[in-house]
Amino acid sequence: MGGFGSGRPWSGKPKVEQASPLNVMKLFRDGHIRQGQGWQTSLIWTSSRDQSQTGSIGLRSWCEFGNEPDRIELYGTLNGKPFSQSISLVSIPGTKGGKRWFALCPVTGRRSLKLVLSGRHGGWVSVPASGLRYYSESEDYLGRSRAAIDRAEVKQRRLSKCARQATRDRVRRELWAAQWRWGQVLGVFAERINQRYAKAGLSVLLR
Repeated sequence: MGGFGSGRPWSGKPKVEQASPLNVMKLFRDGHIRQGQGWQTSLIWTSSRDQSQTGSIGLRSWCEFGNEPDRIELYGTLNGKPFSQSISLVSIPGTKGGKRWFALCPVTGRRSLKLVLSGRHGGWVSVPASGLRYYSESEDYLGRSRAAIDRAEVKQRRLSKCARQATRDRVRRELWAAQWRWGQVLGVFAERINQRYAKAGLSVLLR
């Protein structure tokens, strides 16, 4: 495993999406944590831009396995040094039966579905403890409106040829609503710029 910290450094403060997130529910869905078993595997993160590998880490998990405490262990290298971390797993009854599993944040002790790699704490912690923000939290209204259109367009492109008409209509309405919000937000921004132009005595105004 190549480990972490061996590639290009992040520019500026990383976002949650960049910080090698671990989603407990996804680990269960992907079979990396198996109830009634001990399991060992490796996790690999790739860049969403070019799918190149950005990091990897070893994972061992124990979930309702004999007398072993429910936990996951991460091991490998971090910034060129040997690394290991143990994170406890806890469960609560599900609303529709079964159990819902969480990781206990090593810093706050609170239940968390998602953990991220924090340079400040030297390991994986909950998002609130890391102090990191999501990309969407750094976007202005215009950026979020544009992102909503992009998401709706992706849904539309991914529709199966066998999708029901009701589903197609719902996705189409979602796209129209996102485009309408984009127009409204764009109008607000244009009006603000117009006001600044007017105060500066400029004649070129946005419409």
